[in-house]
Amino acid sequence: MKGTIHYCLEATIKENYGDSAWAKCQQAVGLKKSHSFGQQILQDINEEDSIKLFQLSAETLNIDLKTLFDQFGDYWCLTYAPKMYPQFFEKAQSTKDMLVGLDHIHQVVIGKKPGAKPPRFTYEWQKDGRLLMTYKSERGLFELFESLLRGLDKRFDSETSIERVGNNSLLLGFQ
Repeated sequence: MKGTIHYCLEATIKENYGDSAWAKCQQAVGLKKSHSFGQQILQDINEEDSIKLFQLSAETLNIDLKTLFDQFGDYWCLTYAPKMYPQFFEKAQSTKDMLVGLDHIHQVVIGKKPGAKPPRFTYEWQKDGRLLMTYKSERGLFELFESLLRGLDKRFDSETSIERVGNNSLLLGFQ
């Protein structure tokens, strides 16, 4: 997983809970107090360590993992990604636009960042106009994807209906 995810988790925790809370999270995962993921944005970080960072941070903050994912999704979609990837956000007018283009965005990322392994997606439009979107990743962070989708809804002032279908698919209705 690219360090940009870790950097945003660090920023999310600092923004929501303060620097001292981040220091406790660092300690829980065995990082030095002076460590900052800002220096590792483009680096690959072990998948297991990455998932452990999310899990131990939630435990340290005494919140459930879904809450941390939701806070991360808000930070990523409202603050970080629009600033770092403006070309994608300027083209989109809605959550639907971003989601329909997400697999293409991830293809671009793969081409520009060696070693990047973002999740991939397949799309199947339903007769009723809803979209069946399937998440494909070995990471098992489907819940994080759902949180990012909710963050996009906040970004675009949308209300996407979300119905979980199986372990890795969502049936989405757009307003």
